[in-house]
Amino acid sequence: MAPAASRECGGVSVAVDADGLIGGVRRPFVRKEGAWSFGPTGRRLWATWVDSSPGFSGSFDFIHRTGIPVLFSVGLEVNGRPVALEPGEPVWYPSRSESVHLAEGLEVEETRFITDDDCAVSVLSLTNRSGRALHVLPHIRWPRGSSWSYERFGLKVFVEGGVSGPGGRGLGPGESGRWTVACAFGLGPSEAAAALRRWLGDSAPRETHIRAYSAWFRQCPSFECSEPDMERLWAYRWYLLRRNIACNAAGLLRHPVIYEGRGAKMTLDPWDPRGWEFSQLIPFSTPMHLLEGRWHPDAAEACRGSVAALVENQRDDGIFPCVQVHSTAGWYASFVSWAVWQLHRVRPDLDWLSVVAPGLQRELDGVLRTFAREGEVLPVLRDHGRTGKEYQPGFFHSAGYPRERPDDHAAALKRVDFACYTHMNADALAAIWGALGRPEESDRCREIAWRVRRAILSEMWDAGDRFFFGVDAASGRRVPVRHVVGFDPFVAGIAGPGHLAAFDALADPGGFAAPYPVPSCERRNPAYSPVSGWMGVQIKGPHGCLWNGPTWPFANSMVLMSLAAASRAAGHSLDDLYARLFRSSTALALREGIPVLYEHYNPETGEPISQEEHYFHSTWLDPLISHVMGLSPGEKPDPVRIGLEWARLSGVDCPGHEGEAVLEGS
Repeated sequence: MAPAASRECGGVSVAVDADGLIGGVRRPFVRKEGAWSFGPTGRRLWATWVDSSPGFSGSFDFIHRTGIPVLFSVGLEVNGRPVALEPGEPVWYPSRSESVHLAEGLEVEETRFITDDDCAVSVLSLTNRSGRALHVLPHIRWPRGSSWSYERFGLKVFVEGGVSGPGGRGLGPGESGRWTVACAFGLGPSEAAAALRRWLGDSAPRETHIRAYSAWFRQCPSFECSEPDMERLWAYRWYLLRRNIACNAAGLLRHPVIYEGRGAKMTLDPWDPRGWEFSQLIPFSTPMHLLEGRWHPDAAEACRGSVAALVENQRDDGIFPCVQVHSTAGWYASFVSWAVWQLHRVRPDLDWLSVVAPGLQRELDGVLRTFAREGEVLPVLRDHGRTGKEYQPGFFHSAGYPRERPDDHAAALKRVDFACYTHMNADALAAIWGALGRPEESDRCREIAWRVRRAILSEMWDAGDRFFFGVDAASGRRVPVRHVVGFDPFVAGIAGPGHLAAFDALADPGGFAAPYPVPSCERRNPAYSPVSGWMGVQIKGPHGCLWNGPTWPFANSMVLMSLAAASRAAGHSLDDLYARLFRSSTALALREGIPVLYEHYNPETGEPISQEEHYFHSTWLDPLISHVMGLSPGEKPDPVRIGLEWARLSGVDCPGHEGEAVLEGS
């Protein structure tokens, strides 16, 4: 086994060298020709894309998608006349971008970054390569002036820009000069001005920023193994987590929260992006964020903030809505309470738990009151979009999978996923109330969980077809369509040894055995489509969200959790199956060796269907720590073997596992 590596980034000793492991590459922004992805994000400020010209032109966002087209641009005057710069393609790093521009004997090295305190900074180093003396004067263009404001999302945003440097100066052959241009955002003029002064007054802003950015990764656990791709994806997934933490401290989002992404299914119109936004608090993805974030102290605070924001903005019926700073909208079935308990197991905090527990209980009670029939406990749902898994074919089976206007024909179903989430939340609340010394509430939730479990086993398990199926609420009959959610009862702790045959569907070519698993429904279904479409019609466009075939990292995360639980209970007899899925999920997140995650993929080709990069509604770090390395709070290590020659995990905050975890000969 290789010796433990020592990592350093920007002069900071780090557990995860994100810049070194996944930086130094070119990342075009796939939705727009000539546009580039941008790595660093601030607490509230980020770039959807940037162009290659010096300065900050592209599409910039503050708190939510805003689409500001230009913060500032940079031109040059040499020996008294303007010269054209030849832009260089930016090299992407998590912390910054690096470019080299050329202009009549001048080489312009530019480092661009967005700081944690929401300042867009360009550090320009100009070197005279001409062999003769040059007088150089940068021209900074501010489209709205260097001090301006705007109103959006019910807030007034202040913007302050400025330059530090010698103004015009002479450069002899080989000599260099440096200028720093910055543009700071804030919710008050003093906040923006203070950030601007801080960065313009720094004598080495590039180095200061890299050190500050890298410090977050110092708190990550360290993972090394025999396979470099997994080490790269380990670094990328931590970057993904950090990228999507938002500290808005405004409106309905007072706490740090974790977004589903900084991209969006929105138009790229300047100042007027339209469509569905991922840069908000979405309860469907929150459980995955809690599973990933519980292994990092700062991220764990954002996890708690997400839950607190859901509770504070809870609907009157108890349901958790999607939350932006100025509004709430929509909702999704989710297992937030279960994920809260998993967070608490790694980072116990009874005081915080006591604050959010009543809201979690209201959510469970609201689901049962709103969606379960009187005397029953399995929720009934007709709106397929509220599952977070639009256009699962089972909703349309009884109508014969209509090609036109399928939404008009959706049946009301008892869904396996929604039922399992209800069980998971009730079971977790039993544990939460028990930890808080509230036995009556604990017993009540345990009774609910038991009733849901019994109903799932009696109504949804088909012993003949050996799978868990949804139930038509009108007829009471099982809907004979295998969805990927049919594996969820294993995550929920409902399925047992007598149900292991369900996993045979993963090896069935007509089932889920696609080249790039796991498709969201079985391949033999008449509505199955590996691309975005319904019965041959692109009802949501070529990149739309449909769960009638495409492979989703969210679903793969759930199946991995199911397989790990089932394999451990069955003497690790399913480890090989787990290993194949873990490795295929890892491969999906690598494009020519460069890590990047999309919303969903073609299960036949492995190509992304969506265009939104760095999408975050799945978990990979948690399966690696919990399953592959086998760490669970207070329990003996029990790794699920995936065929690594060796692996080393250290620096994990896990009760009972404070040392180093090592695997050899896996």
